[in-house]
Amino acid sequence: MDSAKIRLIDYDLVSLTDEELEDIHAVSHLKNTPTVTWININGIHDVEMIQNIGKLFELHPLIMEDMLTLDNGPS
Repeated sequence: MDSAKIRLIDYDLVSLTDEELEDIHAVSHLKNTPTVTWININGIHDVEMIQNIGKLFELHPLIMEDMLTLDNGPS
């Protein structure tokens, strides 16, 4: 199984950061900043990583459930 890839996009009116990360904890300093922070994860099969993101950003359990549900809508 391929490892998940984490891409960080963080921006405001004067700056933009766009980079691939090895570890989700590298963004913990952005949690309480006024910038817009987008974290894109390709390969959400790493449940432990998703759980760590939820803890780090204090995401509601229902959001976490949605992140891990691979339903593509009604069939």
